Amino acid sequence: MTALQWALLILSVAIVLAVVVISRRERPQRSSRRSSRSSSGSRRASAPPPPPAPVEQDEVREQLDIFDPPRSEPVDEELEPDDEVVSAPRPSAAPPRRAPEPVDELPPEPIPVASPLASPQYDEYGVGRPRRRVMPSLESELSPPGATEPAANPDAPIAPWLKTSAPATPVVPPPPAPVVPPPAASRPAAPRIEPKPGPRLEPKPARPAAAAVPQKIVSLLLVERDGGAIAGTKLHPALNAQGLQFGAKQIYHRLARNEAVFSVASLVKPGVLLPEAADQFSTRGLQVFMVLPGPVKPLTALHDMLATTQSLARALNADVFDGSKQPLSSEAMRALQADVEEWAKTAGL
Repeated sequence: MTALQWALLILSVAIVLAVVVISRRERPQRSSRRSSRSSSGSRRASAPPPPPAPVEQDEVREQLDIFDPPRSEPVDEELEPDDEVVSAPRPSAAPPRRAPEPVDELPPEPIPVASPLASPQYDEYGVGRPRRRVMPSLESELSPPGATEPAANPDAPIAPWLKTSAPATPVVPPPPAPVVPPPAASRPAAPRIEPKPGPRLEPKPARPAAAAVPQKIVSLLLVERDGGAIAGTKLHPALNAQGLQFGAKQIYHRLARNEAVFSVASLVKPGVLLPEAADQFSTRGLQVFMVLPGPVKPLTALHDMLATTQSLARALNADVFDGSKQPLSSEAMRALQADVEEWAKTAGL
């Protein structure tokens, strides 16, 4: 706890102690007061009540004087400064008066008051001259203002405006004629300008869709000369030396514009060539194939494919065969080139 909290705690304890001490000091005083009050109350209860005080005649007289008429008291005149004021001695005591005996008084008779309505010299409101109230009639309502009532004559003709007949039908004024605005001054119509016909644009004839080019597949085979297997440790370095890249379908490709010109796969299914499994991999041969049309011209792609296949055959000690599994000779190479040229002419490439 902080010093301020300790100070507040000590102060509160001191206040409580002071209240307790003061309350203990006041207790004997309160008890003595209560005892004195109780003793005085018992004395008052035990003492007999005092007899009623006799009523004097002066008090009775003073009470009866309120019914007497007011007396006119003499007004002292203004005294000069030289005059002496001598006050007469008052008697010590007035002689007692007897209380008046009660007399049965009769109620005063009411004074007759003439009613203003019964008096002949006032009207019904009590002012002015007397007048006779005449009830209005239909004829009086129909009479024009300022006209005097004529004498009753049965033979006299009755004015037409006094005859009571059936009410005439009200005259309804005709509706006002519609206001027709005056015709506006005719203005000459502006000449209508028609758009000149522009040159007619005829739709261009749609170009005929290019005929679908049939695909042509060219394939070559590489087989180990002694009938043995080509080891993976020897195969992958030879493929990388020819600039082939491992890619889609887990085989090697010659790429141009990110597209495969031709590809190299294993003769053993599924044909994959995994570089990371080169130590445990071996194959009996390779297949080099190309799908036309491709990203480059057909003859250019064929020459690149033939040159790469012969280089791999020399590096791997293998022989090259065509698609019919015949050894690839010079004549077979010329026949394959002529076949690709014929296909390119037919396809328009």
